Amino acid sequence: MITGKTESGFEFELADNIKDDYEVVEALVRYFKKLTYENFVTFKDLMFRGAEDCEKRAKDFLRERDGYITVAAMNELVFAI
Repeated sequence: MITGKTESGFEFELADNIKDDYEVVEALVRYFKKLTYENFVTFKDLMFRGAEDCEKRAKDFLRERDGYITVAAMNELVFAI
């Protein structure tokens, strides 16, 4: 597992093979070519593949008092990881 902690204090664990996963790199390139919500979600889903509890913990970490998670907050966290 790849582990770390973002500056905001979120501790994460990702699958070891994520750094050499072609589909993750492909999704990241697609996102940067066209900054759309759909491309971001695809990248995020692939990045958290094999570490689903990490995505759930990320959502819980980012959830505001009113129960919402902003797109900007998830975007910032994903790229901090």
